[in-house]
Amino acid sequence: MAANFKYGYAQQANLTIEQHSAIRLSFSVSYQYSKGLHLNRPVDVNSTDPKLLDQNALNAAASGLSVSNPITVVVPSGVPNSCVNTSTGSIFLIAPGALGQGFAAANCNPLAAVGYVATPAFFNFFRPSGPNPSFAVAAGGYANEVGLAQTRRLPCWLWRAGSVQQCRRPTLRRQLLVQRLDLNVQKRFSKNFQMLSSYTWSHSIDNGTDLQSTLEPQDSRFANLERANSVNDSASLVTSAVFKPRRQRAATASGSALSAASLSRRSSTSPRAGRSTSLRPQIPS
Repeated sequence: MAANFKYGYAQQANLTIEQHSAIRLSFSVSYQYSKGLHLNRPVDVNSTDPKLLDQNALNAAASGLSVSNPITVVVPSGVPNSCVNTSTGSIFLIAPGALGQGFAAANCNPLAAVGYVATPAFFNFFRPSGPNPSFAVAAGGYANEVGLAQTRRLPCWLWRAGSVQQCRRPTLRRQLLVQRLDLNVQKRFSKNFQMLSSYTWSHSIDNGTDLQSTLEPQDSRFANLERANSVNDSASLVTSAVFKPRRQRAATASGSALSAASLSRRSSTSPRAGRSTSLRPQIPS
């Protein structure tokens, strides 16, 4: 768990404006805002330092070593505190096979110094956890490894459990910003026609994937550089309508007439005969 852990929270706001007209039309505009802060995401807190890897590879190449991959650089072996000539330069061995001072000229000419050259595997590929304890025996103890790292100003946290190559833990580096705009036009049923049209625009920005994903940033040290449009950023338009055709209207009118013909109305009093009279309307032809 990160030392600066905070529970995630969200900021939300919405505004809706609706207008009705006299012709049975209604319009509405709705804006929604949501921002998530301090959201957890998996981050490798013990990742390699690419800047140190690249600089070490440049120093090795300038010292005359053959470099095909920054992580496969190996300092030559030999006698401690001795100079070893390479194809186009030389290396002064501080710790044979682990750390040396590179020179762009033969015989370790001080005027041609290019910087330290290290074996990345010995220093755990420059991870924050410090040197690789697997080489402690060869270095005469883990304390000697730490001392070499301090000489080179390399990461040297004293994690004796540093044999764990990767340490993933949730950190508070994920943020989410969602903005949404809804436009709605509705016509209530009149003159045998009804319509509803809705357009939704949404824009989502984050610097991490959804909460169900276990993907890590490309570079855990700069997770905020992944801030971009979300994968679920989209817009949609939906329109629906109901229309009653003329044939159906004619059939409905005929049915209404037949229903009216079947109704009967009884009068309880008659001013002339004083009796009840039943009236039945004529069925229209």
